[in-house]
Amino acid sequence: MNRFEYISDHYVGFNMEHNFEKKLFNLLPFMRKTKMRQFWNLKTVWGDVGPQNRGINRADFSAYYLKRLRENFYTEIGTGIDNICHFFRIDLVWRFAPNHHPGFYNDQTQNFAVFGSFKLQL
Repeated sequence: MNRFEYISDHYVGFNMEHNFEKKLFNLLPFMRKTKMRQFWNLKTVWGDVGPQNRGINRADFSAYYLKRLRENFYTEIGTGIDNICHFFRIDLVWRFAPNHHPGFYNDQTQNFAVFGSFKLQL
């Protein structure tokens, strides 16, 4: 969820997004004329840092200790609304795995986040 939260030098990722178009918003009479769409997405990655690169990431090397997945999965599922005023998007994201990795520099783990973004397409 957080940018650059985990590092890996070998990984496999999967990203899937499905757009419902206006099917769910057509059920609400006041939303039928808007062009907003609901979507959901699933993101997961598996990976680790090889032994030759683990020595670079020591806790005493810098103030920020970069976490590694230790051959576990990172998975998040999200939903949101796209095409708000033709430019904006709101994502609601839940983290499912890993929930908590004890012993890291920053043990604060958030399992839910709200993201906003905009897209300019010509």
